[in-house]
Amino acid sequence: MKRLFTFCLSCLVLFSLGSISIVSGEENQDQHFNFYEEHGFPKELYEKHVTYRTDNNLSTAIVDIKKAIESENAQHSEENYSIAMTSEEEAYIVDRDKLMDQYGDKIASILSEDKEYMRYATFHQETSNGLKFVVGISEQNEETERYVSELRELVPSKYLEITNVEYSELELVEAVNALIESKESIEKEIGYNIENLYVDIPKNQIDLTLSNSAVARTSNALNTTTTDKLENKFGVKFHTDLGSAPVKEAAQSYPPDNGERELTKDYMFGGLEINIERPITSGWCTAGFSATKNGERYLVTAGHCINDKNSPYTYQGGEIIGANHFHYMGSKADVGLIKLSSNKYLTNKIYKGSTMPMGQYTSYQKSRQEMQIGDKLCFSGATTGFQCGNIISTYSSPSLDGSLYPGLIVTSGIDSDGGDSGAPYWYNDVLLGIHTSGYGESSYERTHFTHVAEAINLGGNITPYISN
Repeated sequence: MKRLFTFCLSCLVLFSLGSISIVSGEENQDQHFNFYEEHGFPKELYEKHVTYRTDNNLSTAIVDIKKAIESENAQHSEENYSIAMTSEEEAYIVDRDKLMDQYGDKIASILSEDKEYMRYATFHQETSNGLKFVVGISEQNEETERYVSELRELVPSKYLEITNVEYSELELVEAVNALIESKESIEKEIGYNIENLYVDIPKNQIDLTLSNSAVARTSNALNTTTTDKLENKFGVKFHTDLGSAPVKEAAQSYPPDNGERELTKDYMFGGLEINIERPITSGWCTAGFSATKNGERYLVTAGHCINDKNSPYTYQGGEIIGANHFHYMGSKADVGLIKLSSNKYLTNKIYKGSTMPMGQYTSYQKSRQEMQIGDKLCFSGATTGFQCGNIISTYSSPSLDGSLYPGLIVTSGIDSDGGDSGAPYWYNDVLLGIHTSGYGESSYERTHFTHVAEAINLGGNITPYISN
């Protein structure tokens, strides 16, 4: 009975969303901002709600946002999803997530045939207008006919959408890798620096951010010949924008008051502020997760946090917590290990804020293939705090200090800043990865992170600590 009741609440949410008009247009948005502020809520909170609600098929009408913030369920949903929701809205999210867990990985397994990338297909989960498992078929053959047959037997038709696409996931990934290999010659040919590129599965293209100090950044318009050159050379569709490098180095001034993250702790919670030098001369980073290897205990963070630092130690709350043991910055990962001192302890808890209960992870993804586009996730950084968003690409190559790092994950809806590097990503008690960078000066709320499976492998076969 309880399960039926929960599902029914979700139905009510879907019904109500269908009857509410979503605000659009600058004039209406300005009116809503004014109305919102008149009721004591800042514009930034409104924008946060709009982003999350748009991505998750919840109403963005001001009356519904206000209702959620004032509801008895607001605190509970903020603690779990970083956003206030009514109990009906949260029930819809819970049921939607269960469906994604039930079908997402199975669909991906059929299409990839347990290989790293799909040869004849693409797959993403669309959640902004209900829930759709969207499968793109790039070639008609016996294998893809079998895919379609198996998928139609597996997934209820109301959730499944099968379309034709021009490029498979593998073709798009191979084009990204080919571009990276010829980065210098391509930059000379097109006259721009490559700052970031990622495989955009929903649009079946490669999104490319370019920059040039000699080019005015007041416009995002690029000469169409630039895009044409790239498409002719690499054989796939490109979308190009002018922007800035996605690098988010450790911050250069002391962080704002962010709860108790900077206070001395004995247990190394994910999300704590850590410092590589004392006194602070090169900023701070964020603790990721606890791990073990060969009986030794480690704290995992971003590799660039402990790379080429003057101090051999890492500090937390003014105390040495351990020695900088290992770092890797390269393809698929940006990971660093701090060997913990005997007076510091492992934990699977994540600090979210002084007024929130701890987050936690009791398991972790053991393969990148367990992560699908459209999956949801949360993040806790020492600078920007607790936020939740979704996966928009599982193959990105941000430029860090002039070098491209292929194979990172891209999120949307999370806005990071300097000092968040190393922060943990997780969802529903599953550890997903650690933070590498944001999107520089871009207005996008997007981040890059290392998948936990790559952190494990390239960090020397460490084991995340999942015990209570």
